[in-house]
Amino acid sequence: MELIRLSKGSIEIVSGNGYYGIKNEQEITKKLDKSFEGTIISIVFNTNSDMYYLLKDEND
Repeated sequence: MELIRLSKGSIEIVSGNGYYGIKNEQEITKKLDKSFEGTIISIVFNTNSDMYYLLKDEND
């Protein structure tokens, strides 16, 4: 989740009757009117950037 926020990407998850998303640094949760059987996950990373990221353990 931190990488999505840092890279100005987005994530959307639909599962059961719930929706969760992070887009434009805003976190959104919704209860859907109808239930969805299964789970859909969409992740977008901004690859049009000169920045790069390391995990804390990789910086040694």
